[in-house]
Amino acid sequence: MLISTMKETEINEFLGQASLGRIACEFEGQPYISDAYFAAERGFLYSFSTVGQKIRWMRANPRVCVQFEEIRSPQEWATVIVQGVYEELTKTPEHEMQRTRAYTLLQKRAMWWEPAAARSDHVEGAVEPVYFRIRMGCTTGRCGVLEEHQVTRENWLRRIFHEHRPERSAP
Repeated sequence: MLISTMKETEINEFLGQASLGRIACEFEGQPYISDAYFAAERGFLYSFSTVGQKIRWMRANPRVCVQFEEIRSPQEWATVIVQGVYEELTKTPEHEMQRTRAYTLLQKRAMWWEPAAARSDHVEGAVEPVYFRIRMGCTTGRCGVLEEHQVTRENWLRRIFHEHRPERSAP
């Protein structure tokens, strides 16, 4: 297996196709990680959640890290890490355009509203949706490619971006 660093254009293409990621935040020295669906556009990762530990912690400390991965096998994979800053898109005129853009981008993804809006046995009553975005800072990417395959790294990345994508649906 050959492990190589992804170019910025490959990272951007990967993020354009990625959907489910893991967001890490920290509060008072304690790390926390959670799954969330994202949509990338022009230096931002847009997402949706409800108020809970993740949102409370990101409000207190907006520095976050998001990881995306695509694994075909233990030897064929790609992973991208985005370090950035949490920005809540409040339900105010100031953020109306960004909230609409977030919804428009996210609704193109299959199951984008889960797990945030899924029923939970620990939450009673109505839940308030929270749209947010991550202002992307440093991004890094690595990929693993089988050396014995007669395929270039770029062709393999193209395959991983375009094969086996789930059908898109809305809530």
